[in-house]
Amino acid sequence: MSGIEDEKLLYDDQDALETAYRLRAIGIPEISVKIGDAGSVVWTSDMRSPLTLKAEPVSCAVDTTAAGDSFNAGYLAMRFQGKDGEAAAQAGNRIAATVIQHYGAIIPKHAMPRLF
Repeated sequence: MSGIEDEKLLYDDQDALETAYRLRAIGIPEISVKIGDAGSVVWTSDMRSPLTLKAEPVSCAVDTTAAGDSFNAGYLAMRFQGKDGEAAAQAGNRIAATVIQHYGAIIPKHAMPRLF
């Protein structure tokens, strides 16, 4: 799992799709690239090509602390439950969208969205 901002700095990738194709070319079978408020790109071994998923709508972002970590947690939780890459990325986007609507990295328990 990576973020496009880091990939731009490290590898001069212009967008998340370029990152996904570069990583697949070196043999990485499961790729997830966060693209901030635009969403994410996911490409798992059972997909023919990368899939771009839009971010969850957010009425008011107040603090982006832990948005990326929250995406990763949602993504991994769904994959460990046997869900496919698309469902995992949607869950990651959903948690990240929830987290940025609260101050700090830890949201109230009642605010946690249901993933499955």
